[in-house]
Amino acid sequence: METFRFEIQCPSRDRGLCSGNLLLVDRGGMCVHAQLQTEDRYLSNRMVGENIFDLFPASASGSLRAGFSTLWSGRKGFCEDLYECAGETGELSVYYVISMSRYDDFHAMIRLRNISYYINKHERLLRQEEQKVEDLKRLAGIGVWKYDSKKQRLESKGYADPMFQPGEYREMDMAEYFSRMSVTDVEKVKEYIRGLDAGRRQESIQYMMHYQYGDVVLRVEPISCRPSDGGYLWEGYVQNVTDLITGQTRIEMLRQAIDSVSEDVFAVESDGSLAFANKTFLEHNVSDRSRDVIGEKVFDLNKTLVDKTQWGDWLRSLRENGGSWNFTQDRVSDGQGEAMTFENYSYLIENQLHQELIWVFARDISERLKREDEINSLQYLTNSIINNIPVGLYVKDVADDFKYLFCNRSAFDFLRSGREDVIGKNDFEIFGRSKAEAIRNEDLQLVSDRTKIERTGQVGGASGSPVTYEEVRIYQRRKTARL
Repeated sequence: METFRFEIQCPSRDRGLCSGNLLLVDRGGMCVHAQLQTEDRYLSNRMVGENIFDLFPASASGSLRAGFSTLWSGRKGFCEDLYECAGETGELSVYYVISMSRYDDFHAMIRLRNISYYINKHERLLRQEEQKVEDLKRLAGIGVWKYDSKKQRLESKGYADPMFQPGEYREMDMAEYFSRMSVTDVEKVKEYIRGLDAGRRQESIQYMMHYQYGDVVLRVEPISCRPSDGGYLWEGYVQNVTDLITGQTRIEMLRQAIDSVSEDVFAVESDGSLAFANKTFLEHNVSDRSRDVIGEKVFDLNKTLVDKTQWGDWLRSLRENGGSWNFTQDRVSDGQGEAMTFENYSYLIENQLHQELIWVFARDISERLKREDEINSLQYLTNSIINNIPVGLYVKDVADDFKYLFCNRSAFDFLRSGREDVIGKNDFEIFGRSKAEAIRNEDLQLVSDRTKIERTGQVGGASGSPVTYEEVRIYQRRKTARL
């Protein structure tokens, strides 16, 4: 057999990737010479005398033979392609870039570059990224779906709908699917499907499904559409948004509740920017109700609410008092209306983003203060009348050893004692024992019978002459028993 010799001309920078696995084969594929710089599962110096199409697995030999035959049938005499030699189960494939050219009329030169390391590394990274995407789908509750409008067939897989699994697409019977859907959503979804059947591009749709363990809210988004066998084949994704909708619903309910209270409720960032305001706050501090004031400085809304200097003092007081500060404040409604008095409860709170928010709950106490003034005025008038009428009035506390709680001026004159000698004392501390015992027995009988005592009597007057008096004693039950 004739020996062929050839040298490899390959720059040194390429040798780690490709350099010089060369074979010389005849037109039947028999290897007559091999010059290998690296050996692997399929390439070795023992290849001489072997047919290369028998050495490689079926996954590569067929396409290799087809490429090899073109060397002799065409004018070009050269071909190059990527070939995969699939391994056994659990074994990585081997990848070659194989260049073939005619050497002469009877032989071909084949150059093989094993790029398995780079392909397998790329595939490994790709699988890692695919796993990350799959994990994100699982965490976000996302699935994918296909809908064939002509066959009226829905298929889906993923993590959104419990009726479908993450692996293979599963076909869903539409009647069964609608049977699990909220009755309030069925007609809406059917109309949406009629749009898909017509090939109309539509926005996302949201509906509720009923399952044994609970309700699920799904959001469907179409991604692509293409004509298919007289109909349309739609593809898209579906997401389980139950937690999101539940959270939004709770937030909206909380917002409505906060808007319904009569107190001002608002939150302010540390720089004075308004972050939240309920309806009552806006009514009290913003003249233009249609204006969105979120993000505006609170000291620019209503100067009587707080100015820039006062805001700094407010913030400092919060920090100096452990994050809470309560105070009373006079301000004018929307800066130009009627004067009001507010009782403010403010709290410095750090949110999940580690941002400081000052939450304020302010109650309008103008009416309460007005009523308190009216009550105080009435109390003053009542006390003036009681203290100046020519009738002695006194009140005893049954629960506290019948001690005197109140006496008017006439009662003090009758007892010939001052306030300090009567209030907070019982009859034994004011009168002699025999008189005190008589009064105590009458009081006990009065409490027992729940009646009243009416009688007349005489006492010595200031001039020494007797004074006749009429006494009415009654018992009245209160939260604390008093006579």
